[in-house]
Amino acid sequence: MMLNKLPETARVWVFQANRILSEKEQSLIHNSMQKFIPTWAAHGKGLNGDYEIAENLFLIIGVDEAQALASGCSIDTLTNKVKELGALIDVDFFH
Repeated sequence: MMLNKLPETARVWVFQANRILSEKEQSLIHNSMQKFIPTWAAHGKGLNGDYEIAENLFLIIGVDEAQALASGCSIDTLTNKVKELGALIDVDFFH
């Protein structure tokens, strides 16, 4: 699934980096998110989500909640993943 193929009703999070992301950093983010998204779940139900990096600055993550609603715990898991990625590449997505 591609982010642009999620329905218009998809829930979307936009994380803005505090600087432009290099190609190497974007590659690391892609690799990490490709592993994370298929395992992302809410109360044991897999979430139908995807991501993209836009303008070398934004990490955008969306989920089609028709299959399963993103819960507080699943949103915390996403937030922790983005914080972990930011720490790994010295980028603040929460400034």
